[in-house]
Amino acid sequence: MPDRIRLNGRVAVVTGAAGVIGTATLHLLAERGARIVAIDRKEADLRAAIKDLPASAEALTVAADVTREDEVKDYVRAAVDRFGTIDVFYNNAGIEGDIKPIPEYSLESFRRVLDVNVVGVFLGMKYVLPVMLKQNKGSIINTASIAGLMGSPMIAVYSASKHAVIGLTKSAAWECTGTGVRVNCVCPGLIDSRMLSTILQGRSGGNAPPPHREDRRPHPGAPARPGKRGRLDRRLPRLRRSKLRVGLRLHRRWRPHRRLTSTVIPRRCAASNPEITSPSITRRLSLMPVVLDPDAAAVYKAFQEAGRPAYETLTAPEARDYYRAARVVSNPEPPALESSKPLAIAAPHGTIPARIYTPKTLRKAAGLAPCLVFFHGGGWVIGDLDTHEVVCQKLAHEGELIVISIDYRLAPEHRFPAAVDDAVTATRWVAANAKDLGVDASRLIVGGDSAGGNLAAVVALTARDGGPKLSGQVLIYPATDFSRKHPSHREPETSILLTHSVIGWFANHYLGGVDGSDWRASPARAKSFAGLPPAYVLTAGADPLRDEGDEYAKFLKDAGVPVTYRHFPGQFHGFFTMGKLLNEANVAVTEIGAWLKSLN
Repeated sequence: MPDRIRLNGRVAVVTGAAGVIGTATLHLLAERGARIVAIDRKEADLRAAIKDLPASAEALTVAADVTREDEVKDYVRAAVDRFGTIDVFYNNAGIEGDIKPIPEYSLESFRRVLDVNVVGVFLGMKYVLPVMLKQNKGSIINTASIAGLMGSPMIAVYSASKHAVIGLTKSAAWECTGTGVRVNCVCPGLIDSRMLSTILQGRSGGNAPPPHREDRRPHPGAPARPGKRGRLDRRLPRLRRSKLRVGLRLHRRWRPHRRLTSTVIPRRCAASNPEITSPSITRRLSLMPVVLDPDAAAVYKAFQEAGRPAYETLTAPEARDYYRAARVVSNPEPPALESSKPLAIAAPHGTIPARIYTPKTLRKAAGLAPCLVFFHGGGWVIGDLDTHEVVCQKLAHEGELIVISIDYRLAPEHRFPAAVDDAVTATRWVAANAKDLGVDASRLIVGGDSAGGNLAAVVALTARDGGPKLSGQVLIYPATDFSRKHPSHREPETSILLTHSVIGWFANHYLGGVDGSDWRASPARAKSFAGLPPAYVLTAGADPLRDEGDEYAKFLKDAGVPVTYRHFPGQFHGFFTMGKLLNEANVAVTEIGAWLKSLN
């Protein structure tokens, strides 16, 4: 799983958790921050499966038989009662059954294999799907097998059961079309086991010869190519294993030349008919391809249908007008505050306009309250106090603190480092005038979204070396590196609203030909991140800046900075201000408010 994929706080239920694939899945999910619900028949096996999970992992074990409907109901209920939701369901329980030819297979064994491998999958989906459909989001991943696609001698019943899993997955995926629930299927390769040994024997030279194929050796005396068949016939050890890739839309099948290849399945269902795929499609390597949440997809579609001109086709003042007008449609209703007042911050070039928001409930100590100095987003070219007013009001309300929003100078009228200078000047002014503002200078935090996240990161670096002392930094999908070399800057799925081309337009306006490697423009280029204040870093899946934010969080963490990392995989850049249209924006504000409270 790529390091950038984070599941912080997501709830993942894994059946068959004590098996080879199940245990590997538990560790993979836990390492990415998921809260785990592990299901298997025996409690002792479950304890062994979770004993080496990261110390920070939160795990619930439930001993249950997946073939018993009452026990399936119980483990689903236990997961919801403990965590309130189920975000990911890895339906992995399964058994191999007897390994023998069909005439020797008992009906009792046949029914047992189908009971666990098919009925268990069916019951899991039957009771997890209502939970996910109610919340209109979630992912179900059923484990099938290559054996369900190609068949193998001596394991006909196992192959049949796994083929049935693929059919169940197809049906469930179609039933969930148009909802926020995704149903996928993975087909791992052969796992080292007694079944593998039997298959190897069954495919040895004693079987019927394979169909004639072209001899591709360089000359008749050359050794056999080290492909799958050559290894099997020569009884060489260490067969290549299929890697476990949770949720990878991967379907494997035999080609006429008998080479096992991979193709990508369209997003509607990972177990779709392989006839609709193209063998030339390049396999995706990302664990969870970017798929917009339903509400985000609807918003994106509406933006496309509105026919708004791209920012890069406009002048900077025209772009500002369009951006300012959009807030009426997307901003949520503001909370009631105690007050909202203008400020004028003294600066070398004159004054910097600002606005101070005071909520009805303040976390005061000795009459003074914590304060968030906020820098709005907009590529250093667009955005102002009005475009981010509701977000600042909501942060003040949720965090029970004073928020001061800064209207720094914009490019291209004022190029880099004017915005940085204003951000640093404003932060120092707030610290110097803290008591007059009712602010506790020891509880001063900086934050911002996008370009504002960039400025907040730069201010935190500057303040570490020259003051004032900060107690935290909130970086919402921040721009941290002008090199634009991260993979998310090239993925087609990330070019949504904040398109790849408009990023160049913003950069040209802001930098004006200046080297973007200056750490004040690209904070990720700073020499050291040690000694910085605790950070909350948020990223979105469909965002060109996604990998920058993920990397910056890693830099901070590696330097010993306490980091809370939150990833919204189904959202695009800019969603944070769209609470009227996107509920995840409201979730994000609430979570940041809780984090701000936890700081002080």
